[in-house]
Amino acid sequence: MSSSTPLVGLPAWGGSSRRLTFEETGIEQSGFSSAPVDPRRFLWSAVNSLVGLLDLKDQVTGTHGAHMSNWALGMTKMLDLSSIEIEDIQIASTLHDIGKIGIPDAILKKEGPLTPEEWKIMDRHPEFGWAITREIIGMERISLYILHHHEFYNGNGYPAGLKGETIPLGARIITILDCYDAMTHDRPYRKALTPERAVGELKKFVKVQFDPVLVELFEHYILHPSTSSTAIV
Repeated sequence: MSSSTPLVGLPAWGGSSRRLTFEETGIEQSGFSSAPVDPRRFLWSAVNSLVGLLDLKDQVTGTHGAHMSNWALGMTKMLDLSSIEIEDIQIASTLHDIGKIGIPDAILKKEGPLTPEEWKIMDRHPEFGWAITREIIGMERISLYILHHHEFYNGNGYPAGLKGETIPLGARIITILDCYDAMTHDRPYRKALTPERAVGELKKFVKVQFDPVLVELFEHYILHPSTSSTAIV
């Protein structure tokens, strides 16, 4: 999917597709440097701003992203990926729930179970996240990882019902990290699982929800770090 391709049913963010020119803002240009900006530095400044915005909405969600960012960095270093690909997956892991900014607090912070109608709204957060990030320079691939991080390996996920390796690699990794983090932290209805038990649960759903090769890789990274090596896949 092209980053410029509209997704059916998505809201028009900001209420208007028209963007102000620099001159229309009325900001004096004299205080701005004309030196070229490092694109990756610009990208990380945007990431940090979005993380701060997400923290204002929900600190729990922001902390969740920080955990996943660390795991994503360690796990992707075991793959034969370029430094930019690794960085993109790390950023997408950090921001995968940025679309929850668009979910009403009454749903996002509800203590009891969600109704079917509320789940329909909650399940749109990957689309909202894609809409937020797709126009940021350097986030074209990152936005697709965010969009597809709830796809299932067997094709029964959302929003597009992608299957197997048609799901972007970054999204397949985020799905694993997302579930692992949820299982290894306390919830009102259960205590946190140990890393061993959580990995065991992931393995139960390989080829259903998760990529079997990536689950095996993650098991090595989490449970046997001393035997993990780079570029094993």
